[in-house]
Amino acid sequence: MRIQTVIRSPSIRQQIRILRRGSSPLPEIESELDGSVARVTINRPEGRNALTAKAANDLIDAITAFSPQDARVIVITGRGTSFCAGADLSEYAVDESGESAYANLSGALVRAARLIGEHPLPVIGYINGPALGGGATLALACDLRFAAPSAVIGIPAARLGVVLDFSNARRLYHIAGASVASDVLLGARILDADEAEAAGIFNRVTRSDPPEDDVNKWLAEIASLAPKSQAAHKKALRALIDQIPPSPESDPALTEEITKLSIEAFGSEDLQEGIAAFASRRKPNFKGR
Repeated sequence: MRIQTVIRSPSIRQQIRILRRGSSPLPEIESELDGSVARVTINRPEGRNALTAKAANDLIDAITAFSPQDARVIVITGRGTSFCAGADLSEYAVDESGESAYANLSGALVRAARLIGEHPLPVIGYINGPALGGGATLALACDLRFAAPSAVIGIPAARLGVVLDFSNARRLYHIAGASVASDVLLGARILDADEAEAAGIFNRVTRSDPPEDDVNKWLAEIASLAPKSQAAHKKALRALIDQIPPSPESDPALTEEITKLSIEAFGSEDLQEGIAAFASRRKPNFKGR
């Protein structure tokens, strides 16, 4: 029997105790403990699981709630036919405090990626459909990525006029290599499941019908392995990646320069044009200002 819970109370430990008894799921984020597999689902199918800042922070809470005492593996996926379409464009407007809602969402996604890397459990992304923009960076942050044949992945930031942060650009580069990373970022290329698997972005593409059959089998296999061994290997692998320069920590001047360019892009006319073009389903006319 699968048991569901909400992850939004002050006490995470209380949530885990509630988890075993059952309660109602969040509208935007669902979590459940299915034996030794912790499942976290983005539940905004009407918007292709695009994330608001609140949903991204709820996602962080959901991941944080599970420990090695509760589960052996965490899997993140999306409800319906999409994994995550990135940012909810309705939040691109500036909020009452004058702070960009998109900047809030970007910060939450960066924190989520860091949390996934620091979590002692293996965190798997099941890419059940399109993973675009922030959805792609969420997938890339996972330790492994399993995908349905219908999955696609890409970061079409240049189609909108935004800039991918340094840490996520670096992660894409290390996973896929310079050639594919350049095509994804400079060419706004969207990769299908076979292309992403060939590039090493997707570790495995399911061929079963339904696709969840393969995914559940793979999750059970990972959950059956030695937890201490997995935790040590995960820490070693993450450390190896983090120690390869340049990194935000090893080159603060470069990070500052990229951040400055990102801020300029967020305040540009091109960003407003990109949002307007997306909303009206037309091709943007960028002016470089």
